Amino acid sequence: MKYLQERDPRFQYLGLKVGSFVAFFVLLVLIMAAMLGWRQDLFQSSVRFRISPGRADAIFPGMNVTMHGIRVGRVQQVAFDKGGQPRVPLRVRRQAAEWLRSDAEAVLSGTGPLATPYIDLVPGSADKGPLADDAELPFRREASLGEMLSGLEAQMRPVIAQASSFLDELNRADGDLRMSIAGLRSFTDTLNEDVPPVLSDTEKAIGSLRRSSAEIERAVDTASPQLEELLRRSNEAALRAENLLGDLRKVWMFKVLLPKEQAQPPVPVKKAPR
Repeated sequence: MKYLQERDPRFQYLGLKVGSFVAFFVLLVLIMAAMLGWRQDLFQSSVRFRISPGRADAIFPGMNVTMHGIRVGRVQQVAFDKGGQPRVPLRVRRQAAEWLRSDAEAVLSGTGPLATPYIDLVPGSADKGPLADDAELPFRREASLGEMLSGLEAQMRPVIAQASSFLDELNRADGDLRMSIAGLRSFTDTLNEDVPPVLSDTEKAIGSLRRSSAEIERAVDTASPQLEELLRRSNEAALRAENLLGDLRKVWMFKVLLPKEQAQPPVPVKKAPR
């Protein structure tokens, strides 16, 4: 080996090269371990909590634990307790755990077909005391798509039954709707029979009134000159009588018998409108 190191340049500094490679490999392993520990929150102060999901489906080690949409921890493991029930410890950053109250709860969310499941921590009421370390959180599951469809189906069943009953009522020959439509048709037929004669009689009466009005207007136009002449003659007769009465008052023997003279306005002659 020493001969090769002295004669062959490829074997020169072989120990240094091997040492450098080993050191680089060890450094790479340490970096990967540090990154893995950082992702697992091993280098941060954390608090441990527990949940009892009843069923551990959709829950797995390393699952994200969030609060208000921010990742604050991970699921540590999924295992059975002494009673054969699944117990899931959660490791939560101490800084985030300080906001958890005694009535906080854990909710399994994101269980849809295209979503990644996670456990969301609901902090609880602000007036409650802080949550103790290693406490067990109440657990519930967010309604899945199948559960929401089942609930929607339960709500739609009465509506569908009512719609079916309504359609059956429509199809009945003696149903209220068909009877109402038949009565409306009968009433419409009666109107079609009775209304046209009434309208015809009304139009005839209106025509008669128009003709009578025209005849009255012609009669007024014809009688207007005669009435004007009669009024004029009456005014002339009244004027002559008034003059005669004035002449009689001038005679001294009638002054005592006759009343004092009072001016009487002549009767105006009004012309009839044409």
